[in-house]
Amino acid sequence: MKGRIPQAFLDDVLARTDLVEIIDSRVPLKKSGQNFSACCPFHNEKTPSFNVNQDKQFFHCFGCGISGNAISFLMEYDRLDFLDAVDDLASKLGLEIPRDASKAEVPGSADLYDLMAEASQYYQQLLRKKSDGGKAIAYLQKRGLSGEVARDFGLGYASEKWDGLLNFLGGSPDRQQKLIDTGMIIKKPDTGKCYDRFRDRVMFPIRDKRGKVVAFGGRVIDQGEPKYLNSPETPIFHKGRELYGLFEARQANRKLQNILIVEGYMDVVALAQFDIRNAVATLGTATNEYHLQQLFRVVNDLIFCFDGDKAGSAAAWKALEIALPLIRGDRLVRFMFLDDGEDPDTLVRAIGKEAFVDLQTQAMPLSQFMFEHLAKDSNLATADGRSSYVARVKKYLEKVTDPVLRELLITELGERVHLSTEQLSNAMDITQTSAVRSRKIHSGKPKTMTPMRMVIGLLVQQPKLAEQVADTDWLEFLNQPGAALLKSMLEMLHKSPHLTTGALIENWRGQDEHQQLMTLASWEHLIVEQDKVVVMFCDAIEKLFIEIRHLRLSDLISKKKQNCLTEKEQLELKQLLSGSI
Repeated sequence: MKGRIPQAFLDDVLARTDLVEIIDSRVPLKKSGQNFSACCPFHNEKTPSFNVNQDKQFFHCFGCGISGNAISFLMEYDRLDFLDAVDDLASKLGLEIPRDASKAEVPGSADLYDLMAEASQYYQQLLRKKSDGGKAIAYLQKRGLSGEVARDFGLGYASEKWDGLLNFLGGSPDRQQKLIDTGMIIKKPDTGKCYDRFRDRVMFPIRDKRGKVVAFGGRVIDQGEPKYLNSPETPIFHKGRELYGLFEARQANRKLQNILIVEGYMDVVALAQFDIRNAVATLGTATNEYHLQQLFRVVNDLIFCFDGDKAGSAAAWKALEIALPLIRGDRLVRFMFLDDGEDPDTLVRAIGKEAFVDLQTQAMPLSQFMFEHLAKDSNLATADGRSSYVARVKKYLEKVTDPVLRELLITELGERVHLSTEQLSNAMDITQTSAVRSRKIHSGKPKTMTPMRMVIGLLVQQPKLAEQVADTDWLEFLNQPGAALLKSMLEMLHKSPHLTTGALIENWRGQDEHQQLMTLASWEHLIVEQDKVVVMFCDAIEKLFIEIRHLRLSDLISKKKQNCLTEKEQLELKQLLSGSI
């Protein structure tokens, strides 16, 4: 995915981003000499070993070994994929990722978006014109929806015809194929005939975060199965990545304070009818990590709304397990449980907006839900019951990545089982995640410091050292690992001398060299006094020159023994033997 974003754009984003500001907004940093430090947010520690260098725009933890630049931090801390991390940084700078780098921009996708927009307009037109005799509008009115809300959410109607949309939009074989690609029509494999997927349904367009229609949900008006029918996965729609109503919520609120996660389209729309415009719904899937990361980029307070029955409790617990590693800083996750038989649609009609909003404010904190849920099968009045309870809670505390939250949860657990925080911490000995352990294993220092590794290591830590090497052609004659990498680094820094350590390493993301450069960038033995760095660097460069001379001398002597030296090579051999070159 990275390769589709111009490197110049990445360099610009990183050059204009302050890593200290990005990290400090999530993990409070303290000035420590020339750097900034904190307890590492990626593993449990009491003494700060997490360091951020503002000049290099690079962070490193000497405890667990994690390191990187602003993009790497967001990918690890906010659990974003690469493109979303870049998008997050770019949006803060008022920049937009070049169009051809977007995930959705697959070949021909622009035509698919246009076609979906046309389909949405078609369905809305059918609804307004009452092409069904007005039964769709009557259904919406029965559900208490106004024309204004129907307009805001782009509601429409799919006619009973088998080929209504097909005839309206499928005027050519190419457009018919695009309708198939978007899942709007289905092609029978045996006959090759096509027909509309959605028929005689109220249509809910599903918009992505840019407001583009990427899919539809259709609800039957009378009787029929399935009650709700969704678009299939397509090149522009992945149900595990979209949330119904998020675009509309952001449009209706200049600044959202929190987001309510409900179960269905009608819940979102019904709440909007009562001017509660902060609700979103997943699309036939359970809430996943990507959903939560997407929402945490909009607000810091998420409220899950579930039925109070067994199924609702199970769904809430699954949401808690996904949310635990993502909660840190000022992020909140709460749970709002409804009475059996109630859903947001019916409840808001029964109690009204003000009472419903009050219920949101009273939503159960995640910690309370976790402790009470795990205590259901434990007898906390006995020692062995409390011991069993602590063991169960420990499994979930190990999922918590924020050290402050973990300490607070341990404190609360201690109050429940009558132990001090220190006693619990020592007894539980929260283990690190496998990812952190893996970083420790793979982040060790290089066993040997060859001249090549010394040059590359110093260069990645101090990119301005590239000024000491004016020519790179000689590296072509150096037949050893690292020569091509060093040549590329020097040429890159000659072209872009402003690159920091973090920006320089970004050029090798996804390649084998990336981890090697990350390790060298954080190797503390190369961090020496500034006046010694140039001497060390030039000394290592000189050793590489000497190695090239030895290799060349050996080659020329071999050719002389074979009597195949040219006059130019004879002169070169003479100069090498005399030490003049």
